[in-house]
Amino acid sequence: MEARRRCVGLILLAEIMVISRGGLPPSLVVSAGHNERQLQELNAVGMIAKPLFNEYLLAFELTSVLLLVAIAGAVVLGRGRAVRAR
Repeated sequence: MEARRRCVGLILLAEIMVISRGGLPPSLVVSAGHNERQLQELNAVGMIAKPLFNEYLLAFELTSVLLLVAIAGAVVLGRGRAVRAR
Protein backbone atom coordinates (compact mmCIF):
# COMPACT_ATOMS: atom_id res chain seq x y z
CA MET A 1 0.00 0.00 0.00
CA GLU A 2 2.83 2.40 0.87
CA ALA A 3 4.56 1.73 -2.45
CA ARG A 4 1.33 2.51 -4.28
CA ARG A 5 1.00 5.86 -2.49
CA ARG A 6 4.57 6.75 -3.36
CA CYS A 7 3.93 5.87 -6.99
CA VAL A 8 0.80 8.02 -7.13
CA GLY A 9 2.67 10.87 -5.42
CA LEU A 10 5.50 10.69 -7.93
CA ILE A 11 3.06 10.67 -10.84
CA LEU A 12 1.27 13.75 -9.47
CA LEU A 13 4.60 15.50 -8.91
CA ALA A 14 5.63 14.73 -12.49
CA GLU A 15 2.33 16.10 -13.82
CA ILE A 16 2.74 19.31 -11.82
CA MET A 17 6.27 19.73 -13.16
CA VAL A 18 5.12 19.21 -16.76
CA ILE A 19 2.23 21.65 -16.39
CA SER A 20 4.35 24.32 -14.72
CA ARG A 21 7.05 24.15 -17.41
CA GLY A 22 4.49 24.36 -20.19
CA GLY A 23 3.44 27.91 -19.35
CA LEU A 24 0.04 29.48 -19.75
CA PRO A 25 -2.04 29.31 -22.91
CA PRO A 26 -1.94 32.56 -24.92
CA SER A 27 -5.62 33.21 -24.20
CA LEU A 28 -4.84 33.53 -20.48
CA VAL A 29 -1.85 35.85 -20.84
CA VAL A 30 -2.66 39.51 -20.17
CA SER A 31 -0.62 42.33 -21.67
CA ALA A 32 1.57 44.44 -19.42
CA GLY A 33 -0.31 47.34 -17.85
CA HIS A 34 -3.75 45.93 -18.66
CA ASN A 35 -4.89 45.73 -15.04
CA GLU A 36 -3.55 49.17 -14.21
CA ARG A 37 -5.53 50.72 -17.07
CA GLN A 38 -8.71 48.95 -15.99
CA LEU A 39 -8.16 50.01 -12.39
CA GLN A 40 -7.86 53.65 -13.46
CA GLU A 41 -10.96 53.46 -15.67
CA LEU A 42 -13.30 51.45 -13.45
CA ASN A 43 -11.85 51.49 -9.89
CA ALA A 44 -11.32 48.33 -7.85
CA VAL A 45 -15.00 47.45 -7.40
CA GLY A 46 -15.77 48.01 -11.07
CA MET A 47 -12.98 45.64 -12.13
CA ILE A 48 -14.72 42.85 -10.22
CA ALA A 49 -18.32 43.86 -10.91
CA LYS A 50 -18.08 44.37 -14.68
CA PRO A 51 -17.24 40.77 -15.67
CA LEU A 52 -19.39 39.41 -12.85
CA PHE A 53 -22.53 41.11 -14.16
CA ASN A 54 -21.70 40.78 -17.88
CA GLU A 55 -19.91 37.56 -18.84
CA TYR A 56 -20.67 35.53 -15.70
CA LEU A 57 -24.18 36.71 -14.87
CA LEU A 58 -25.84 33.30 -15.14
CA ALA A 59 -23.19 31.60 -12.99
CA PHE A 60 -23.42 34.44 -10.46
CA GLU A 61 -27.20 34.15 -10.21
CA LEU A 62 -27.14 30.34 -9.95
CA THR A 63 -24.53 30.57 -7.19
CA SER A 64 -26.62 33.09 -5.28
CA VAL A 65 -29.69 30.84 -5.48
CA LEU A 66 -27.63 27.84 -4.37
CA LEU A 67 -26.30 29.76 -1.36
CA LEU A 68 -29.79 30.94 -0.46
CA VAL A 69 -31.10 27.37 -0.53
CA ALA A 70 -28.12 26.22 1.57
CA ILE A 71 -28.82 28.89 4.19
CA ALA A 72 -32.51 27.98 4.31
CA GLY A 73 -31.60 24.29 4.65
CA ALA A 74 -29.21 25.05 7.50
CA VAL A 75 -31.94 27.00 9.31
CA VAL A 76 -34.44 24.15 8.86
CA LEU A 77 -31.94 21.56 10.09
CA GLY A 78 -30.97 23.78 13.03
CA ARG A 79 -34.59 24.29 14.07
CA GLY A 80 -35.28 20.55 13.81
CA ARG A 81 -32.45 19.82 16.24
CA ALA A 82 -33.54 22.58 18.62
CA VAL A 83 -37.12 21.26 18.71
CA ARG A 84 -35.96 17.69 19.38
CA ALA A 85 -33.66 18.88 22.20
CA ARG A 86 -36.60 20.39 24.12
